[in-house]
Amino acid sequence: MRLSQKSINRISNINWFANVGVMQNIPDIIVENSLSEAALKLSESQWEDTTLEASNSISAFVSVNFPKLFDDWNIVAQEARLFFDAKITSSIPSINGIDNNLLIHCVSWDITHYFIEDYYKECLRGDLFFNRLVSVYESGHLPCGWNGKWPSGKLIIY
Repeated sequence: MRLSQKSINRISNINWFANVGVMQNIPDIIVENSLSEAALKLSESQWEDTTLEASNSISAFVSVNFPKLFDDWNIVAQEARLFFDAKITSSIPSINGIDNNLLIHCVSWDITHYFIEDYYKECLRGDLFFNRLVSVYESGHLPCGWNGKWPSGKLIIY
């Protein structure tokens, strides 16, 4: 298995969405206080594009600079998806006002890419985007959008 036990434990211990809708002052993050706005942002292509760009950035960097190690990408992704489906999906509560299929899809994408990013973290430079999203989940919130053009800008959470 290529997923680290430390990361598996980290994801397994998240109290999903325990603080959604609770206003907090978190540096360099925009907190959305409207459920309807959070649901809209989560479903917008801008948020999907942002997470896709973050994933593509990892993929491009590793494939060019560590081509042998890049061969593990699909294996890590498959292990991450299997872990998520078997151990995490059932612990994700629904959020009234957000389509549950969209919610599960977004969380699954983020967690899968967190495991990929974690696997390659020794090779990467700069901020670890998906690690930051996991920190948001750990705080009981939902990452739901991006203000600006990635990588500049600010994360939006609910």
